[in-house]
Amino acid sequence: MFEWIQDYSTLAYSSKQERMKFDEDSRFEMKRIMTEDPTGMSALGQYFTAASVWLSVEFTVAIPVLDEEVRERIMQEVAPHFAEVKQVVRKGRIETVYLRQLKPGSVKLFDENKAGILPVMKDLYRHHEVGDRYAGRKRSLVHYNVKTAVLEPYRESESVELQALLHTAYFGAEVTEFGLLPLGWQFDDSLKHSVALRFLAGFAPSLTITVDRDTNEVIMLHMSQEELIHKLNLKSAQPQPPRRMGDHLYLDIGHGLVYVVNLRGQPPVKDRKGFQDAEVYFWAEGSEFTDFNHETAERIPEGRGLFIDEDSLQGMIDAVNRELQV
Repeated sequence: MFEWIQDYSTLAYSSKQERMKFDEDSRFEMKRIMTEDPTGMSALGQYFTAASVWLSVEFTVAIPVLDEEVRERIMQEVAPHFAEVKQVVRKGRIETVYLRQLKPGSVKLFDENKAGILPVMKDLYRHHEVGDRYAGRKRSLVHYNVKTAVLEPYRESESVELQALLHTAYFGAEVTEFGLLPLGWQFDDSLKHSVALRFLAGFAPSLTITVDRDTNEVIMLHMSQEELIHKLNLKSAQPQPPRRMGDHLYLDIGHGLVYVVNLRGQPPVKDRKGFQDAEVYFWAEGSEFTDFNHETAERIPEGRGLFIDEDSLQGMIDAVNRELQV
């Protein structure tokens, strides 16, 4: 393995399911902000507008702004380049700024700024064809932790100040990780010279490269506060087989949650919209799935939604349809 790559991944074994936690108050306000047209483009502006310039003007940029200095800099140097600027306010505190629809004049300003960050963004996006890169494909992924201290530091022009600001934005408060999707990267030893990788290594506490095992394509750069640890669930932590209680079918969907489907009057299910009467409940900590009873269990907070991947969803559909045929 390459000298700048850690040739092992830290594993953590879990003997029980990790219970999903929901914020007590997830309510937020989305405030639209009007900005003046920009007169210039800083290195910070280039960093956050590159994807909109090269990939799509419809690209949505989400920036955490929990730090006051970061928020001021983003609103002064980045927000004016976008026609659509929204602030997420929760409990009176601005958490995130969403930016979309790059203004036409900002493309010219982007090209005119020859600051040190431009080579970084050109290296990150080595081509500009996104296409259907991820549509309908199952990938075999390998994750490699980068030995950031081995890489030659990237110290050009405004990069040091920008690295400090990005570190504060992503690792200075509640935010602890984020990812970037490079384009045109192949996993080989030459990546140790990548100016984008060296730039990111200069402020990210931990940096991981995700590679498609079959194509050797680098599909993600993952930055986090702590080293990425791969969790392996032991049998006791795996979702349990479906269990029926009367007219209700209990589907263990992991994370301490049970999807309860009322089979009475339920027609065969074809897709996620086909579940006629279904609710999600907590599986009480310290209890067994065999003891779960939806009549005494706690329902997840109202208004909360869950993402269920396609494979898991198909398994749920098959389980319900099998029961309907009994």
